[in-house]
Amino acid sequence: MKNLAKLSLTVLASALLVACGSGGSNGGSPATQPSATNTPINNTATNNTATATNSSSTTKVDSAATGAVYIIPDDGYAVDKKVLTNSTISSITVDGIAIPVSQSNSLMGRRIGENELYTTTYSNMSFGAYEVDDRNDANDKTYFFYNGTPTAVADMPSGTATYKGEALLDGDTVRGRDIDYAVGTSEFTANFGSKTLTGTVSAAGVNVAVNANIDSNGFTGTASSTDYRGSANVEGKFYGAKAQEMGGMFMQNNREWGGAFGAKKQ
Repeated sequence: MKNLAKLSLTVLASALLVACGSGGSNGGSPATQPSATNTPINNTATNNTATATNSSSTTKVDSAATGAVYIIPDDGYAVDKKVLTNSTISSITVDGIAIPVSQSNSLMGRRIGENELYTTTYSNMSFGAYEVDDRNDANDKTYFFYNGTPTAVADMPSGTATYKGEALLDGDTVRGRDIDYAVGTSEFTANFGSKTLTGTVSAAGVNVAVNANIDSNGFTGTASSTDYRGSANVEGKFYGAKAQEMGGMFMQNNREWGGAFGAKKQ
């Protein structure tokens, strides 16, 4: 995705400028260099309730939420997260932008006008990414999302379950390889007794390990990979009767890589 790739290059360029500036000569003071510090991801609801809090791997799950969306601007900074409260899986509307989920059922992608849609839909949920290419480059944005009909809290199962499905992965690796909307697989083990979720998202030869805590009808935790810098916040929900499906998304703390996934109980 161009936004995450652009951010990775911007952070790298800033670091190089700082390194060069620290070696100033002729006894002069080095020029002030741009900071590579990033703004935390904001977490707000879509129903115009602008109660923003920083996202966290230990955030308590909102059992009433149906999903969420990461909104990534063209420059990659000031990433926003919107909580969804409508279980319609055929379309999602965020800040006046309609994501036409039903117009594609392939993570391989489909071009819709100037925009690109990467999504798939299961019986109870959908997930994917939508890249908006506006004529005004300043309005270009990318949306990672998951949404559906969550499992009722009282209907959450006991014991353990294995889930297998698909995933989208995006961002520059530590070796400088640009992974752009790579389609891959997801596999998870949920222990509803100990309230833990572990699994792996794999695409383009990259494996991302997921470790999360189950709370209510969802989960939050972290994701990491030896191919990527830093760790990511991961979140998601269980969907359908007795948690037949699950889905979620993740975003690295400095927004250099991220993705979305869905899976079905085996």
